[in-house]
Amino acid sequence: MDRQLNQLLREKASEAGIQILGDGYDYSTDKSGSLCIATWYSCDDFVFHAVFKGASVDREGPNGTPLGIAASMGNLALAKFFIEHGATIDQRDKRGRTALTSAAGHGKLPLVKLLIHAGADLSGALSAAVDGAYENVVKVLLEAKAPVNEIVDSGLAMPPLLLACSKGKKKGSSIALLLLNAGADASYVRSSDGMSAVKFALWGQCDQKVFDELQKRGAPPPEKGFPVIRLV
Repeated sequence: MDRQLNQLLREKASEAGIQILGDGYDYSTDKSGSLCIATWYSCDDFVFHAVFKGASVDREGPNGTPLGIAASMGNLALAKFFIEHGATIDQRDKRGRTALTSAAGHGKLPLVKLLIHAGADLSGALSAAVDGAYENVVKVLLEAKAPVNEIVDSGLAMPPLLLACSKGKKKGSSIALLLLNAGADASYVRSSDGMSAVKFALWGQCDQKVFDELQKRGAPPPEKGFPVIRLV
């Protein structure tokens, strides 16, 4: 049945999906994961039915939480619906993603704005947007005062500025300048290997404007003979 249900929801055949589950289906436990599957396929009518029948808007499925899935897919209507029906805004899925980091990491600007307005925790969102090279999302997050020097992954130890510089001339230069103008720490050096914004900018072949701004803001120059190679 699960395979058939999946196919029906993929085809947005809400009524057929409801029928195959039957009148006695317990949406409160939702053992088939129908709510998350329907959210993934933007089968909105089924989602509305499932929630009205008692499906939890916070129950996580294989692809994340209902709100997180809606955010990553750019489904504004479903995201609003889940929020209105009590979804936990900052719930983290098994991978540690919130709805906002999912929206930011997929460049879904309307969802980012919605979640910020709903009071979402901004932690991790800026790095997600920078990693995806979504400049428009970065701008909105900076306007919302997202932490500009936050290090999300302690192992990788890359604040947004280093991440932007590593993206290179086409994708990262303009974002790096936005971050610097917002107060990013140009002097940060990664303790594990001595990598800095300047070194990542050299590797990424960023615009000269980035190097000029980094120097102006006190970035340490690379040591003589620094090899311009990919180190991450």
